[in-house]
Amino acid sequence: MTHRQREILGLLCEGKVNKEIARELDIGLGTVKQHLVSLFKRLNVRNRSMAVSQGMAMLADNKGQEASSSAATFEDAHWAHEGILVRRPCVVLSLALPTTVPDQQRAIFQRTTAGFACDAGVLFIPLESGHGDILFGIRRSSENDLIAALQFLQVLQQQVAHAVGTALAFAGMSAVLNAGMAVVSKGRRGGWSGEAVASPVIAASHRLLHKTPVGDLYFGPMAREVLRSFSPVDAPLLPESLPMASISSLFRVDFDLLETSSVHRATWQKLAGQLCDPFQGSMAFIEGETGMGKSHLCRALVARCQALGGQGRYFRALPISVFAPLCDTATGEAVSIDEALAVLSSPSLASPDLLVIDDIHLLTRESRSRLLAMAPQAINRGRVLLFAGRRTGNETPDAIPLRRLTDEAVSNLLAHLQSSAILPAAGASSQRIQDLAAGVPLFAIELARSTTAEPTLALLMIIASRLDGFDLDWKLLQTLTVGPTTMDMAALAELLDEPREEVEQAVTTAIRSGVLSLGAGSDNTVGFRHPLVRQVISLLGI
Repeated sequence: MTHRQREILGLLCEGKVNKEIARELDIGLGTVKQHLVSLFKRLNVRNRSMAVSQGMAMLADNKGQEASSSAATFEDAHWAHEGILVRRPCVVLSLALPTTVPDQQRAIFQRTTAGFACDAGVLFIPLESGHGDILFGIRRSSENDLIAALQFLQVLQQQVAHAVGTALAFAGMSAVLNAGMAVVSKGRRGGWSGEAVASPVIAASHRLLHKTPVGDLYFGPMAREVLRSFSPVDAPLLPESLPMASISSLFRVDFDLLETSSVHRATWQKLAGQLCDPFQGSMAFIEGETGMGKSHLCRALVARCQALGGQGRYFRALPISVFAPLCDTATGEAVSIDEALAVLSSPSLASPDLLVIDDIHLLTRESRSRLLAMAPQAINRGRVLLFAGRRTGNETPDAIPLRRLTDEAVSNLLAHLQSSAILPAAGASSQRIQDLAAGVPLFAIELARSTTAEPTLALLMIIASRLDGFDLDWKLLQTLTVGPTTMDMAALAELLDEPREEVEQAVTTAIRSGVLSLGAGSDNTVGFRHPLVRQVISLLGI
């Protein structure tokens, strides 16, 4: 192998995706893909997982040969000191073609699936021809993994049908979407190491495949639970299965079912007031962390616009932007940035005329900049614009932040949902839910679904995703979950068997990330800032 191929192989074995490899080596994304094609040919493998499997052994052998001591082994190297095993929320998409599908189409299916998995940065485990599992959330957790899996399946269906010139391959395909926990190897400071992954969800998905009718997508029970958690609280129940051709329906929103009230009263009144001036354009940007109710406000505003006789359009950014950056929730179909810009620049045909773009933080910086650059023209045409997402940087206009709810507001929200039979009668005490929810509406709702206020899978996904965004020492965090709520810094360093200076540096990083805090009146003790984070890390640890 060339020096560059060896570099890329090493980064693959660290669990890096194409964009991370490009950034670390300061080369283009297209160049990375070209190197991967050459690397796969050199190793005589078909996909990333096979390359990682061979690469780990090769790199270990080379490390042993280059070591100054003949006693140096792979077990003594980086993984032994820096690697840990953790539980990680994951989503599994299992696919199967019947044996009647011609070999040529099965080969197209396998190649296309492997290529899409590489582009999407997810793990593809090929089985026999026409069968395979795509794993989401292994390299990094995300609350968008289920939506990403549906987007992946929708694009794969369209691409393979086009490639073979017929829908035959997918007319006989079965698919299962499931969610649960996996055990993975990872570096102490995040990222799948590439050494190991195991999940009972995969075996469960294979069992479900056997009873899934051809041409259908079947949802495992946990997948339905998670999708319900991220849908409007009053959305209809998801069916156990549906035809593959109906996947786009899962991206639609029925605005007639939504209530226009909101827990963020002041923000809601301000946004709704912008719809009252005839042909007067305006723009607003709301931002907040996951679970704060951004999407509920967006959907409620579209519902209010339509109730006023106006035109309301709701675009939602999708997690795999290389496939499609947006979807139109009225049709469930993909929308390109150019198509969104065309909507922005088109004449206003109704009053009020509203365009909402939700989860704008999922778009690339370039796409966000293009949309915001077109905003003044749309406002001059009398269009009301609403952008929503997490904090994305200085290129966004002055935003309306969604503040965390007071305990009283959390209590009122739960009482309203329980009286409407949307949530079950309270199992855990209202005070415990308030303490754990920390003012985040979705957290309160998810904790209320459990009779013991234990974190649901959706909560694990959200919090694990947030933690993966920081450079945290997971071995240190897991050590802190065992024993008292706070620990002396010297005792923590002794447990980790590491210099106190290094431990204090890792603690400082976690404090700046909002995960840990120093003990009251002391710089020598440290503990978790919030009990729910401690509980989640304890559940994820092994």
